[in-house]
Amino acid sequence: MPAATLVGRGLADLMSAGMRAAESGRLDQELNPPEAVVGPLTAALEARVGPSVVMAVAELGGDELSAALHALQDFEEELSSACRSLHHAIDALNTELARPHRRWRIACVSELSSFRRIRS
Repeated sequence: MPAATLVGRGLADLMSAGMRAAESGRLDQELNPPEAVVGPLTAALEARVGPSVVMAVAELGGDELSAALHALQDFEEELSSACRSLHHAIDALNTELARPHRRWRIACVSELSSFRRIRS
């Protein structure tokens, strides 16, 4: 399963109500990724370079070590691409959420300017 799919699936888990602190209404400061994200990512990594390869890295031949390195680099590139996509989505959400606040500020400044003109 591609890392992008795994990260995308985990976004819903990370943004779920269970991740909010009950007392403050703010996000929990200790955001550990949910098992729904960690488990599949671990499985995808182990499918490319299993624990036996990692445990025996000192005994690997040049070709085996090179293959493991390329598999890890491919996984890292795929995961980094998925993370960039996730951050682009988060940035778009933040921009969309900030829009009403900007409109409100503009309206307030406009009202304040009108009020000052009336008073003078």
